[in-house]
Amino acid sequence: MATRNENPVPFMAVHPGMMIKPELEERGISQKEFAKMLGVQASHLSEVLGGKRALTAELAVKIESAINLPAKVLMAAQSQYECDLESIRQRGIEEQKAANELEEYNKVVDLHLLLKAFGLITLTFTRQLEGIKSHCKSNSAAEMQVAFANGNFRRSDKSDVDERMVNTWVLLARDIARNTKVSGTYNPTLNNELAQKLNSVFTENINTIERVTRLCSEYGIKFVECKTKVEHTKIDGYSYIEDGIPCIIVTNRYNRIDSFAFNVLHELGHLETSPEEPHLNVENYSKESPEERMADTFANNILIPIAVWRRSPEARMSARDIQRKFTAWSEVEGINKWIALGRVGYETGIYAFSDPQKTRRIM
Repeated sequence: MATRNENPVPFMAVHPGMMIKPELEERGISQKEFAKMLGVQASHLSEVLGGKRALTAELAVKIESAINLPAKVLMAAQSQYECDLESIRQRGIEEQKAANELEEYNKVVDLHLLLKAFGLITLTFTRQLEGIKSHCKSNSAAEMQVAFANGNFRRSDKSDVDERMVNTWVLLARDIARNTKVSGTYNPTLNNELAQKLNSVFTENINTIERVTRLCSEYGIKFVECKTKVEHTKIDGYSYIEDGIPCIIVTNRYNRIDSFAFNVLHELGHLETSPEEPHLNVENYSKESPEERMADTFANNILIPIAVWRRSPEARMSARDIQRKFTAWSEVEGINKWIALGRVGYETGIYAFSDPQKTRRIM
């Protein structure tokens, strides 16, 4: 959050001449007459009243004698004017410097989107820069670029996935997660226990998001469903550890229990098998990666253990035949039928199953 400035720079500096003009008008004294009273050239006085020439102590004393306007007040105003001018000049330098630094951030992320999301859009450049650094936990754009370039965030090979926008989503998601609290303490040896409980929630699919959030919190893991939409990202899930607390963030792009369940457990699998670095999975993440294969295996074995999957029925390459046989099989095995159909759909490439009651949605 941007810090409060206790000594704000004024919008403009006010010259003491602006104090003298109203006094002359009130007394009905013209500038020409006043110049004669003071014994100065009319042009000289005009420049002082117009803020083009500094007010000297000598002239201030003459003004005090002429219209009883205290010289000390006038000279204090002159001093303040000079200080304000310098402050405004420095602000201009600082604003330009901040604008240049913000432009560097904009090369790495969508700066406008972040400024809008963080409520910084109407602030000065310097305040915007303070806010961006605070929200993004970054001291510079270069530091942020290094973090993204170190391979901590897996990229998509698809041309319609924009790395800059992916970076933006990551920062927004992390900011949301920081406002999430947990009730328990994380113990990595209990990941499998949590996974089994989560699978029961997925099987029932009742108040699913709320129950998953509560369960993860009890096990010391932040769970966030990030609804923030960022173009050209197609992100399914993200997991990382910050300040010793694991975070799992999913986008739930399809609002389907099978994809949601797999993505949650896939990210939990990353915390189980390779917690040392963040894992960001876009739509076509590399399944050749050992970390991704292990996370896939973890998720699949929790949702449908290998021994159970081996008992799955044979079906023709027909959506109707697959749905009929796997629905019946799921009822016998106590598995959510959509999780089973999602698994067979992934393996066969057939996804067009009938869902007139909309039961595939997350309830």
